[in-house]
Amino acid sequence: MSNLRGVDVASYQGLPGKWARAAGRIAWVAVKLTELESDGHRYVNPDATADWKYAARKKLGRIAYLYGHTSTPAHETVDFFLAELHRASRAAAWPRAVALHLPVVRRGGELQQPWQVPAVDERPVQPGWASPRAGSVA
Repeated sequence: MSNLRGVDVASYQGLPGKWARAAGRIAWVAVKLTELESDGHRYVNPDATADWKYAARKKLGRIAYLYGHTSTPAHETVDFFLAELHRASRAAAWPRAVALHLPVVRRGGELQQPWQVPAVDERPVQPGWASPRAGSVA
């Protein structure tokens, strides 16, 4: 099995002009689109559209991802993500895959229960889960 090099980008990496050269030869880009934070703040990556267009122009595989919090309702997080995904996809083609970055949280030695998969799968778009490493998009 061969590995395909790729990058995970969010606003921290800046616009494609800032990260593309450092990334080198890549086959795919995972673009963070949204994060519904625990306090209800709806974060949208301001560089996502530029990253998306760059990846489409370079004919790179595109993975759209959302950062999830176990403390926020899954359906609200997914609905927010899908709305932004539709908006981003008008600027450039639909992704090859979508992914969920859901950190595992320990409180007092106990694992917090992550979202149940059916809460995501019953959304109108059936997600194709992908990640460069098992369990992570980073």
